[in-house]
Amino acid sequence: MNLVSAPDDALMRSHRVLPAGKLSDFGLIPRPLSLWKDIVQEIRRFSEAIDKTTDTRPFLENVEKRLTFLGQRMIIRDAGEDEYEAILLGLNEFGGLRIRRGNQETVLYSANVFPV
Repeated sequence: MNLVSAPDDALMRSHRVLPAGKLSDFGLIPRPLSLWKDIVQEIRRFSEAIDKTTDTRPFLENVEKRLTFLGQRMIIRDAGEDEYEAILLGLNEFGGLRIRRGNQETVLYSANVFPV
């Protein structure tokens, strides 16, 4: 996570990598320790909420609506396969990415995913 500075695009490792951003671009300049404290508190809050219920769907719906490329075309590079295009549909009940490739819906648990 870049707080104040970020590497130039030319220094990133692949043509498919999103440009690096930094929180200061959004007017946020947190101190590293306070940022990590806030992150840990949010994770703890979500974890405690999940522990109190057997229904994880509300949590997954909360995460799903924050997926950056939800509903958009993506390039998928799965281990052992060529790249292919698919649409990001959301999350399944186990947290896998639901995608539509052509007319078929499938779930990814491990792959490289890039915006088109």
